[in-house]
Amino acid sequence: MSSENNDYALSVAQRNEILQEQAQAPLISGPQILSANPTTCILANDVNSVPSMAAKLLRILPRYRAIHYLRRDGSCFYRAAMFGLLSAAVASDNVLEALLEICKHTRESIVARFSDYAADFCDVVEDCLENIKSNVIRSSVDLHRYVTSPDNAEYVVFFARYAVACYLMKHEDDLFPFVAAEHEKYSCMDEFCKGEVEVVGQDCDHLHIVAFARTFQTACALEYLDASAGDAIAHIVGPEDVTPITTVSLLYRPGHYDLLIPA
Repeated sequence: MSSENNDYALSVAQRNEILQEQAQAPLISGPQILSANPTTCILANDVNSVPSMAAKLLRILPRYRAIHYLRRDGSCFYRAAMFGLLSAAVASDNVLEALLEICKHTRESIVARFSDYAADFCDVVEDCLENIKSNVIRSSVDLHRYVTSPDNAEYVVFFARYAVACYLMKHEDDLFPFVAAEHEKYSCMDEFCKGEVEVVGQDCDHLHIVAFARTFQTACALEYLDASAGDAIAHIVGPEDVTPITTVSLLYRPGHYDLLIPA
């Protein structure tokens, strides 16, 4: 076998090993307690070799008491943001009632674009909210069990992706110029949504987060743990012209999101 073939075989084997490790990771971990001392934090393993990232981590940690690690499967933002949003509904009746109303209108948009089969995705999220309202789901543990169960996990992600796609389509005139600036291969928002949003496993970008925040009237507080210059200050992406019903805090590392729990 040639050297080139050896290198190819090795790269395929390495990729398969990485994919296998990812598949074995939990979709959403239980809450992992964070310490202000970065040497006791799992995240330190990823950043110690990059001084600028280590410095950011040192400034980020005191603001949060725990973190839910997400599987690196391309749907981490949607899964983290939905779990954070539903967790807020468990903690607050006001958030719960607001989210029930938002999801009712979101269902109408999703079914109109994707037909009746997509109603199943809406059912899973609405059933979750009704279970919270009736105290069937009472805690973060109950919620975690519901949204990570084999019957529900991917439907929650589809619901979020389809909701984002509906928002982007509705606001194509305003938002497609941002798509065109980054993705020359797409000639319209419909193509972009089918290629980048509606496909499970496709990473999200900033525009997806904007659409999520506006759809669910939620502020997304993004903590960037990367090598870029600047202070470790959360970047807030929020809804337009309304007060957010809650805030979901997310830690961004290049290509990945985890869910933070504020101190």
